[in-house]
Amino acid sequence: MTLLENKNPLAEKKIKLRHLTLYAAGLFSVLVIGAAVGMIGYLQAYEGKIYPGVYIDSQYVGALDFNEVRNILENFNNKLFKYNLTVILADSQKEVSVDLASSVNPDNAIELIKLDTEATLKEAVLAGRDGNWLYNVYRPLHFRLFGRRVPAVVVVDQENLLKILQEKLDDYGTVPNNATIRVVSLSPLDYETVAEKTGVVFDYNALLGEIIRNISSLNFVPVTAAAEVVEPTITTKDLPDARKELPILFSYGDINLNYIDSQTQARKDWKIPSHVYSSWLEVQKEGDSFVFGLSAEAVGIYLEGLKKEVERPAEDAKFIMENGKAKEFQSSRSGVALDVDKTYQELNRAFIERNYHPAVVSKTISLSTNIIESEIKLSEINDLGITDIIGSGTSTFYGSHTNRIKNITHAVKLLNGIIIKPEEEFSTLKSAGPFTEKNGYLPELVIKGTEIKKEVGGGMCQIGTTLFRMAMNAGMDITERRNHSLVVSYYLDPVNRNPGTDATVYDPILDLKFLNDTGNYLLLQTEVDYKKQLLTFTLWGSPDGREGWYSHPLVKRWIPAGKKQEIEVDNLKPGVKECQESYVGASASFIYTRITPAGEEIKRVFDSYYRPLPEICRIGKALDSTCPVGKSCPIESGEVGAVSDSTGEEALSPEI
Repeated sequence: MTLLENKNPLAEKKIKLRHLTLYAAGLFSVLVIGAAVGMIGYLQAYEGKIYPGVYIDSQYVGALDFNEVRNILENFNNKLFKYNLTVILADSQKEVSVDLASSVNPDNAIELIKLDTEATLKEAVLAGRDGNWLYNVYRPLHFRLFGRRVPAVVVVDQENLLKILQEKLDDYGTVPNNATIRVVSLSPLDYETVAEKTGVVFDYNALLGEIIRNISSLNFVPVTAAAEVVEPTITTKDLPDARKELPILFSYGDINLNYIDSQTQARKDWKIPSHVYSSWLEVQKEGDSFVFGLSAEAVGIYLEGLKKEVERPAEDAKFIMENGKAKEFQSSRSGVALDVDKTYQELNRAFIERNYHPAVVSKTISLSTNIIESEIKLSEINDLGITDIIGSGTSTFYGSHTNRIKNITHAVKLLNGIIIKPEEEFSTLKSAGPFTEKNGYLPELVIKGTEIKKEVGGGMCQIGTTLFRMAMNAGMDITERRNHSLVVSYYLDPVNRNPGTDATVYDPILDLKFLNDTGNYLLLQTEVDYKKQLLTFTLWGSPDGREGWYSHPLVKRWIPAGKKQEIEVDNLKPGVKECQESYVGASASFIYTRITPAGEEIKRVFDSYYRPLPEICRIGKALDSTCPVGKSCPIESGEVGAVSDSTGEEALSPEI
């Protein structure tokens, strides 16, 4: 047998198949590598360019670099800004030209509609680059074969564009109106019937949509304004019997509006007399009947005028510390917005009630408002745990002299932003003093014995009294307080006008103090309302469940001022007479109640004695030093009204 005869045909076939497989695998690898290299080269060739096959709507931008596309979009915007849009009125085929650069302010024209260049460019750039690696390899080739359209991003000043479209087109339409009754006069009652009228109006929303579509397609073709015939919903035959109904409607009298501020509880009232709301009348459909209501447009105009008296913007909190004091401090405050639509609905509903002749109607409507929350809360911007109001107190300085107001204002600035540490005893003298000219205080009237005379720092008892009331409303432990020796009008209780809730201060012997036993930091905020001549102090901290309040003072007895006195003095020219007013005395008390965080109730009675002081006239001593018959001669200082008050201290101690 020869060597060739010994070969196995099956083995040879397997070898050939293996070689063929290896050849195919090698060829496939070469093709894949070649395709990958080619694709990488293709992608690199369009680095910084838009892939071929990409359109921005109908505008082909494939293979252009990014700046070229940006220039195309900017050039379109430039043309658009100078372009007058042609609007074709569907019913008449009349053409109306609309300037797309608003003329609201000729010196600063507004682009009513334009392409957002960067946003549109981004859409084109991301085409084929915004997926996974396989997507980003495959899609560019797909775009080249089948194309890809990306949308143009359009920016529209919709409010102003609609306004200008209406200004241009409304003259070509007819405003529809329902039949109604118009009051001409109330005394004597006279009215006229206004007949209904069919209207022709344009569909501005559809028109706006067509304009946006055209701009997004980067073209300037005319648009069509479709007109719609609008039939009135109330005709003359539907009108109520005005001769019968109007006298009844007006017999209910005025309409009243009010508003109570949710934060300050301040109330405002407005009266709408019949001669005003009579011009607001319109006939409305109520179920199957027709009644007299109020025009939403007319009421809306009136309510717009109230916004400035009701609305306030939301205020974000501010808290900047410097040298241990809140240099800038402002709590967050919710804003208020008048809800015109809801207020109208309630007002109109109340007026419609009159059509049914009830015995009693709603004559007072509360304004509806919406709360606008601030973006930054106080708790978010300080690490002292100061979050909420703990308590506040007020007093009036109505009728104060200039220097007294300046002293109060100066003390308010010194006190505002003071941080009171846990377990710290707050001292008015320490915080607002010393009451010296060097520290910014001016001479003003103070009580010194039997005299009311000027001394530097006069008016500080206004500060002490306000702090006293604030501390009690905050549930603080009052550690030192002294009432005035005289009944002074500035310090009468704000509710019942009785003496008793005052606190006097005089450097260095009389102070108003309280203890911060909350375990947290407290912050003192001071405010002066010069228009209302009102002082308000607010204590901020972290609520711990405590409460505090005080009863309004009761006067146990009033003490007459006594007989007028005349005193000869050496410091006036002979015969010159100066008199100071009299003061009635009083014995008063009130109860201060505290609820501790543990729920314990603590009651404390504050008794106050105010000495009487007669009218005292000081007369310049005559040259003759003898005491004339029938005249009152000088007495030793301190004899007049030298009575100790309930604290046991001398009543003739100086008080500011």
